[in-house]
Amino acid sequence: MATYIVGDIQGCYDALQRLLEKIGFDPAADRLCCPGDLVNRGKQSLETLRLLEGLGDRFTMTLGNHDLYLLREHWRFPDGGSANHEIDVILHAADRERLLNWLQRKPHCLTGPLNFLKIIIKLLTAALSGKLPWATRTKQRRLVVPRVCHSSSLKAICPENH
Repeated sequence: MATYIVGDIQGCYDALQRLLEKIGFDPAADRLCCPGDLVNRGKQSLETLRLLEGLGDRFTMTLGNHDLYLLREHWRFPDGGSANHEIDVILHAADRERLLNWLQRKPHCLTGPLNFLKIIIKLLTAALSGKLPWATRTKQRRLVVPRVCHSSSLKAICPENH
């Protein structure tokens, strides 16, 4: 079992699917954690929400500013009508209520075991120091930084520290 951390998905569903395939993500055994911004820029936000919601308890996240914007638009436009087309697609979806009820129950921050927090600290330290290696998933613990969708794309993955 591994835990992968992927940030700023931004609605890049196809890129996320390619990434999960490349690392061999197993939804029956692995966990996925996203520190916010599931939606908005990648033109497939609805598909992204459906995929991640479908992972059930194998998925953990915190709300980012784009996710909060979606929730605000959900409240403001009960019949759709957001000026943001990507958000409006979600607001017109048949499963809108289920997806946004799921999203609004997500936390703004995570607390957890020290091991998990150590992974986050290592990830942030590597990112800030510019030492993120381009790598594929191996048995060793490595960060993987794909460039697959927009400049604020999927930022990092980190196997669980066992």
